[in-house]
Amino acid sequence: MPPATTATTTLELHYTDDGRVKVVPHDSDLMVLSINTAVAACCAYTEQIRFGDQFNHLLSYLGTWIEKYRSGIASAHLTSRDSGLLLLIEQDAVPYDAKLNDALTDLDLAVANDADFNLIQLDVLALPRTDLHGLESFLSPQMKLQPGLFTRFVFDDVGGRRLDASSAVAAVSA
Repeated sequence: MPPATTATTTLELHYTDDGRVKVVPHDSDLMVLSINTAVAACCAYTEQIRFGDQFNHLLSYLGTWIEKYRSGIASAHLTSRDSGLLLLIEQDAVPYDAKLNDALTDLDLAVANDADFNLIQLDVLALPRTDLHGLESFLSPQMKLQPGLFTRFVFDDVGGRRLDASSAVAAVSA
């Protein structure tokens, strides 16, 4: 049996004396860039990969935190804002929950000071229990992650049953 091989996609790069780089991808769609633009594109691509890795790690980290404080949380949402991301926590109780808010502040500081999240700007906000209209005013229409996408378990509002995240309805709005 022949050894397994991995298909790779290659780009031909040709540097010219006039400071330009010719890029010839596998589909032969030729591009010519200045050397500075080519370097910037490579750096941007690398940062994009790093951000994706950090974002996936953040989802897991937030899921663990939400599970730990589940008893005080009615719902949790991750959304985008002008300055980055927002973790919006809807408290289970209407009055101010000092313990949950202290834990949320600690979470905010932990993410901000963790080198594993240096490309992510995360803000946190706790709201008292509210209706959908109250929540929607804080959620970006471009990006709304509901709990099933970043926590192992989801609690439905009817009876507090524990559902496996794979069976939970979670949406990303684009």
